[in-house]
Amino acid sequence: KVFNRARLHLEPYMPQWKIMIPGGVVLGLMLGFGLSFLLEFMDSSVKTPNDISRKMDMPVLGIIPHVDDLEEEFQDVRLAFASNPHSLMSEAFRQIRSCLQFSGPASQRRTLLVTSSLPEDGRTTVALNLAASIARTGRKVLVVDTNVRQP
Repeated sequence: KVFNRARLHLEPYMPQWKIMIPGGVVLGLMLGFGLSFLLEFMDSSVKTPNDISRKMDMPVLGIIPHVDDLEEEFQDVRLAFASNPHSLMSEAFRQIRSCLQFSGPASQRRTLLVTSSLPEDGRTTVALNLAASIARTGRKVLVVDTNVRQP
């Protein structure tokens, strides 16, 4: 038994451009924004000091400016605190020294390790300038540089 017979269309089917173009634009924008928000949400890279504090649940003690960003000239950056104690870089090391002094009980602050994963990150520069900053307060400081790449 046949309920309805199929009708034969005499003209070809034409897409409805007035509906498809705006619909495609809206769907494309929704897909693009959704993908960008997903990529931003999944991004775990560290871009700012606040990212370090948030992701590692540790405070940032200070930020040391790069030598290229400073107006002062240094003969040897590793001795920047000793050669120019009133520079912006020396102030950054004083800030880190103060944060370290108030970070916990004095009995637990006897050893400090400065390390990084890449060569030429400035471990020696940070260690020597921080040691000079701590020594300026009258405390005894011993620096042991165990750089395996450049001993």
